[in-house]
Amino acid sequence: MLRKFFSPQIGLTLCGLLLLFVGVSAPRALAQQPDRGDKLVRNDGRAFEIQASPRAYSPSKSVTIAASQLKNEIVPRKKLLVFSGSPNALVVGDALTPDSIIGGDGRTRVPDTTVFPYSAITQLEIDFPFGSVLCSGWMISPNAVATAAHCLYYSALGGWAQTITAYPGRAGDLAPFGGVAATNWNVSQKWLNTQAPRHDYGVIQLAEPIGDTVGYFGYQFNTRNQFFVGKPVVVSGYPGDKYDAEAGTQWQMSGKIAQARKRRLFYNIDTYGGQSGSPLYGKWVRKDCDPCVFGIHTYGVGGNWTRNSATRITKGVFNFMQAASAP
Repeated sequence: MLRKFFSPQIGLTLCGLLLLFVGVSAPRALAQQPDRGDKLVRNDGRAFEIQASPRAYSPSKSVTIAASQLKNEIVPRKKLLVFSGSPNALVVGDALTPDSIIGGDGRTRVPDTTVFPYSAITQLEIDFPFGSVLCSGWMISPNAVATAAHCLYYSALGGWAQTITAYPGRAGDLAPFGGVAATNWNVSQKWLNTQAPRHDYGVIQLAEPIGDTVGYFGYQFNTRNQFFVGKPVVVSGYPGDKYDAEAGTQWQMSGKIAQARKRRLFYNIDTYGGQSGSPLYGKWVRKDCDPCVFGIHTYGVGGNWTRNSATRITKGVFNFMQAASAP
């Protein structure tokens, strides 16, 4: 279901949009390799070949933020929809959704979003032809934000997003670093063709190099499933179930990766709609990839999945992100 953000009336929906959500189904096990024949497609319709990167990881940039670097802009609240699920007649079958509280809610509010890495996690306000949506993202370079592909192109909302504004480290009505407009956004050709979970990743290019101020995450791929199982991780983003004084605030929860598949990582970390595109991050073996992102949070419990999950950063996803974030 698509629910209103900043409103307790979570039952309000864009009538009929959920019927297309059932087209997103559990992924099949595929080889851990770049997608042959896939392309990077920009929101203006231009398509680009994805070149294989020689790297296995992209380094992070840790920063210490001075008070003089803060803009502390007041941002008016908007009524935003969130990608979410609810058992009602509009949903046909078991839709996969990015909201799932597993047991007691273990999320905690981030007390200071001007501290890295929380400063590098962005709230995204996204205008589609048929509505405005809340998502989350994370800086991966001075000018680029990674997020879920369904936050950038979604058939039920009219296709491509029309405008996107990123608010790094937003804290309620306060945007410590202001808002930065997106210049373009990119998904894979296979997402446009299938909207399948294994292709649910995208990158936004911003008009300003805000990552030089707020820092950015490293990210990496590893072909061994066992590398991930039991690894301590965090999911942090902007859930849409927070209202009144807590609206627009960042929330996190730590846990461990419970299961690794070739295209997906599963965990019992609580999330909610609005956190689509949040980073699933931890530490890698190198000091220059700390924090290091292993996946992009995209879905909750549904279908045959009993845990929340992230689109795993495989070699193919890594190559896409390298290409889409290039200057």
